[in-house]
Amino acid sequence: MTFRVSLAAAVCLFAFVCLTVPVSGQRSGAFMGSSDDTAIKYSAAPSSNAIIDVNQKLQNGELKFTFDEKSGYLASALAALDLPVDSQLLVFSRTSLQGRRIGEQNPRALFFNDRVAMGWVRGGDLLEVAATDASQGIVFYSLEQKPDAGTGPLQFKREFVCLGCHMTGNTLNVPGLLMFSTTRAEPTQYSGIPRHIDQLDPLTKRFGGWFVTGSAGSAQHMGNQGRIC
Repeated sequence: MTFRVSLAAAVCLFAFVCLTVPVSGQRSGAFMGSSDDTAIKYSAAPSSNAIIDVNQKLQNGELKFTFDEKSGYLASALAALDLPVDSQLLVFSRTSLQGRRIGEQNPRALFFNDRVAMGWVRGGDLLEVAATDASQGIVFYSLEQKPDAGTGPLQFKREFVCLGCHMTGNTLNVPGLLMFSTTRAEPTQYSGIPRHIDQLDPLTKRFGGWFVTGSAGSAQHMGNQGRIC
């Protein structure tokens, strides 16, 4: 009986973490079909984005990535995707595929331009990429951080698991990007509770789980709370 109670509690906690944001963030005008609706054909339609271009160049040998023992393929990927190093944002909330590696002492770095956003974690297994596609909206990819990642030419892999968070009421039920403000995790917690934010939220409720530089004057925000890194 004790095991069943513990299992039920664990399932409820998992459901709460996964569903809190979608349930609380429903938006009017949300798309009601599936990602494979004929209006989207998300998994089947041909893609046209910056990652497709880079994969093609890697495939035909026009482009080669160099592996670094500390940062993996980060420098090569930044150059290939034209992502400025000074676009870097640091996030120490665990809202990521690699959440187990992220924390106040090891934040995730995000780099971006108008076409692509890429996430890198020190000691991580993957580079995580979200690319703006000509017909499919936001499309997700990953690149293994291994010097021998496969027998053929290096390639970014299409990812669909990301839709578990990136296709919710907060994105109008189509693949999209999100910004969360996260409460600081207690010592016994894996992660704080994420809350979707946008330009309508007061500054006092923004940027939880983010490393924020610069001065906000007398205005308060949730950034840098508990930062140890």
